[in-house]
Amino acid sequence: MNSVGIFEPARVWLQRGALDRRIALGADPSTSPELSRRARQLASHRCRAGLAAGIRNVLEEAEYPQRFYSAAVPVHRKEVLRERGFLVAIAEDLLSDDELSPRGIALVEELLSDGSSPIYSPTYEGALHARLTHARAALHLG
Repeated sequence: MNSVGIFEPARVWLQRGALDRRIALGADPSTSPELSRRARQLASHRCRAGLAAGIRNVLEEAEYPQRFYSAAVPVHRKEVLRERGFLVAIAEDLLSDDELSPRGIALVEELLSDGSSPIYSPTYEGALHARLTHARAALHLG
């Protein structure tokens, strides 16, 4: 490994948000070592299990909202509960042994981590359904 290569893991970790956005938008991971490494990380069992746990946490918060103030962005309960079955199906996809597209995984990660996503702040009725449909299709189709 050359001196540039030894810094790649740190560079990927520092740029993971930007790399995830590029992958979610359809960038080909084979076009750069950083994208390729991040795509492998997203497809790992550890990452997929973490996202499935994140979905379970969102559902739990929607079903049993906390009664105290928190700095966390609250979920939009009505939309999340309406799409409960879809969210459970995506969590099951993530926990399966199926090969899933890094692009779809990045889209799920974006839904869970972006405070402006329709999980937390829907812009129109059905926004969450549309984003979940897109993410699930991308999980299986790329």
